[in-house]
Amino acid sequence: ITELDLDYILFVEPGTKQSFEVLRKLRADLINKFMILYPCLGQAECPMVMDDWCHQYLNITHDPSTERLTQLAKKDRRNLPITLHFYSKKRIDLKTESLARIIRVLPPTKFSLEWEICYLNQEIFQIESLQVLTRGMSKKEIKTYQNFSAGDKISFQVIKRLDDKKLRGSICHFQD
Repeated sequence: ITELDLDYILFVEPGTKQSFEVLRKLRADLINKFMILYPCLGQAECPMVMDDWCHQYLNITHDPSTERLTQLAKKDRRNLPITLHFYSKKRIDLKTESLARIIRVLPPTKFSLEWEICYLNQEIFQIESLQVLTRGMSKKEIKTYQNFSAGDKISFQVIKRLDDKKLRGSICHFQD
């Protein structure tokens, strides 16, 4: 990488724990010379613990015959887990206040949707659960939020801290 004097670096790997560990080590080395543009929302140390991993989903469509085979095999191949990292030599000022990256979609409850998010809080990445109450939402909003997946970026506002690792909030804006 240093010999090629690259302006951009893109890693696309399987969304596995093993791939993430390799990219995590690379990230630690590259972050001094490059700016990470994806998936991290800043240049702070990665908060993932060793037995967990950060990955995203690639949403794909298949030919109808292939789709039928995946249904018969009872395997969902429309959402493929990948680990994607994108770096730039050029420094870009990212506005990261109240932005979070969804790292895991948690099962919905009767009254809320929940995600595990990674966000920059006072220059430190934190991983917490974000609970968004569905009361007062339109069916269209609920359906939109139910379609969020790991890797999506959201802007949120904290309403209440429920415990050490759980926030209740509202979604202000979302981006793919």
